[in-house]
Amino acid sequence: MPPRLSSKQRTKDPPVADMPEDTKAAIQKILGDYSPRANASGGSDIARHLADKDPADIEKLMAALSSMDIPEPDLDMFDYSTVPVKNKSFWVMQLTPDGFVTKDGQFVQQYTPGCQPNFQLIVYDERSSFRVSATPPQPGMPSSAFILTSFKRAIACPLPPLRQSLPSQLIIALKLSPHIDTLRPFLNSLPAPFEWRLETPEEAQEVAEGVCDRNKEGVLTGLFTAESEKTLGNQAVARKDRLKAVRHYTEAIECLQDARAQSPTEDELKKIKSLVSVCYANRAAAWLMEGTGQDPKKALEDAECAVRFDETYGKA
Repeated sequence: MPPRLSSKQRTKDPPVADMPEDTKAAIQKILGDYSPRANASGGSDIARHLADKDPADIEKLMAALSSMDIPEPDLDMFDYSTVPVKNKSFWVMQLTPDGFVTKDGQFVQQYTPGCQPNFQLIVYDERSSFRVSATPPQPGMPSSAFILTSFKRAIACPLPPLRQSLPSQLIIALKLSPHIDTLRPFLNSLPAPFEWRLETPEEAQEVAEGVCDRNKEGVLTGLFTAESEKTLGNQAVARKDRLKAVRHYTEAIECLQDARAQSPTEDELKKIKSLVSVCYANRAAAWLMEGTGQDPKKALEDAECAVRFDETYGKA
């Protein structure tokens, strides 16, 4: 059983009362009317909710949240016995392919000699909402320790706007069965009525189909988030804030890399490549801005990346 903490020591959800007023206002405007049940018809409910909002309001929310430093719970000291168990709910823990990594550390979609497979560990609930989406620090199959830590994060600090909770049942993908001996002590320590089991072969097929649906939503979410991050980067450039501009363009590129790994359609792949090129070119321009931190070498590297992704993009 993990060590217990007192109520004062225990880390809970981020204290909204301590947030700046502009941050609280931005959150309320975007998420105040969010209802997972109302959007539970399938796919990413939060993505559907955000799609109906004014992009300018979303940019304000992202800018406000990016300025905050919300600490995560200490996963080893967190008291999991106090987390509520949701009745008639289930989570799925799945390992999905996520492209390949070359010998020099570059991510690629197609296999080439010498590449290692890359994977993503996901935990999602009965409403198809991601609680965790984690990529191992090294290519290849993830370690048992990484899987255990990722599951703890799904409980204690899930992706927003989800809150700390446990399902009444956890279904673990068959491909993760080699890690069960490491997971079992922790899983068996969790409070009733939580239960866990390995998926059946029949469920494995259903889960595979569900992951495919999630991939489709993931592409759209990645494109949407990348556009927002690119806009924030452009705004930072206008303010001559190189540090934030580079950070936002980098976030956009990473979102697009994630989207690219989720089996986009041919048209979606064209959009991803075009937007990646724009973000690399914009980041190159940010590196060339005058002042402390100017880096022509990095600018050249980004410009070359921009051309590699879209040779028709003239700005690079």
